[in-house]
Amino acid sequence: VIFGFGFVIAIVLSFIFLFLLEVPFVAFILVWTTVILVLILIVVMGALMVKTGRDWKDDPTKSRYEWRGLIGLGYTFIVLAALYVCMIIFLRKRINLAIGLVKVAARAVSSMRSMIILPFALVGGFALFLIPWIFYMLSLASLGDLEIKQLEVPDPADPLSDDRIIINVRTYEYDDEAKRTGWFLLFVLLWTSQFVIAVGYLTVAVAIASYFFSHDKKDIGFWTPFSSLAFVLRYHTG
Repeated sequence: VIFGFGFVIAIVLSFIFLFLLEVPFVAFILVWTTVILVLILIVVMGALMVKTGRDWKDDPTKSRYEWRGLIGLGYTFIVLAALYVCMIIFLRKRINLAIGLVKVAARAVSSMRSMIILPFALVGGFALFLIPWIFYMLSLASLGDLEIKQLEVPDPADPLSDDRIIINVRTYEYDDEAKRTGWFLLFVLLWTSQFVIAVGYLTVAVAIASYFFSHDKKDIGFWTPFSSLAFVLRYHTG
């Protein structure tokens, strides 16, 4: 119940956020407000450190290294703030371009709301792969030869004494072919998981590209992510 409630709330809030990003100047205000607030935070931290360091200068309980170190750290933050301003000025066009791309992405996802189903489809495909993989791993694990080894351990009833008891330990021994097969199955698991992730990336890329280069946005809708998935599976699976 908690998972379902949180999942639904997260989806609703995400679509509300996408709707807000489509409103003119909202994305611009959010991004630049964040950039300016970060600058203010750095400057305020530096100023507070310098002020506190100067107050510590007259405090006999504070050593010279403490107040000088704090003042130096404060001036370091102020220098970083100046560099941050230079970086913002230099990257202002790139930041505005990123804001425009975010707005386009928001409109694309709003036009293809079924894209939120795509990860579940990919996870379902990976789960289908895990069924035979687990079967083969269990079959491989059953090929081991059971061996019983005897070990001497301290007596748990009197661990401080030199008395020893013998216990039987069961182990499974595998031949070289079984070990190689195990490593191969591990490689198959890792390769398949990354393959599924790559298919997801390509599907999203194809869907967004279809939206961006479409002359008539009415052609983009619920089935676009699934047609993009079919396109990827047909032409880009190697």
